[in-house]
Amino acid sequence: MELGLVPFGSIGLSLFAIDLWLAARGMTATTSSGVGAFLAQPAHWRVVADLVAIGVFGGFYIVPLYALIQQRSAETHRSRIIAANNILNALFMVAAAALAIGLLAAGLSIPELFLITAALNAVVAAYIYGLVPEFRMRFLAWLLVHTVYCLRKEGLANIPESGPALLICNHT
Repeated sequence: MELGLVPFGSIGLSLFAIDLWLAARGMTATTSSGVGAFLAQPAHWRVVADLVAIGVFGGFYIVPLYALIQQRSAETHRSRIIAANNILNALFMVAAAALAIGLLAAGLSIPELFLITAALNAVVAAYIYGLVPEFRMRFLAWLLVHTVYCLRKEGLANIPESGPALLICNHT
């Protein structure tokens, strides 16, 4: 479980939602003629790439958070905490759908809805990372480890889950 991937995921979600806005803002709705006809137009490839990237970065965002819930909750309360999290997720999805309906009824286009979603995601992410600096610090450490330093890890299976361990680092 790497909490440093959570900010990476939220940044990717916002960036690719903004790119989806850029890619889709000049398009017009047409009748459904199938996936093949949609993909036959090169302009649609960017939309597909943005949607795939949103899915991938959504995984970088949500999977570590669910792992965090499972790791840090007491075993006796874990199922209740996961259930409460699922209920909150459902409530937020309903609220987001209601907000989208309201914005579309107010005259916004679907690409503009993507832009608003990206902006709201960025604002909420910045707020959360201000409240919980562990995400931000782990993200910065993850960036350093994977870009600046060329770390090679060996023998990670020998480190016990709990209890003492001796960790010896050999570095240049």
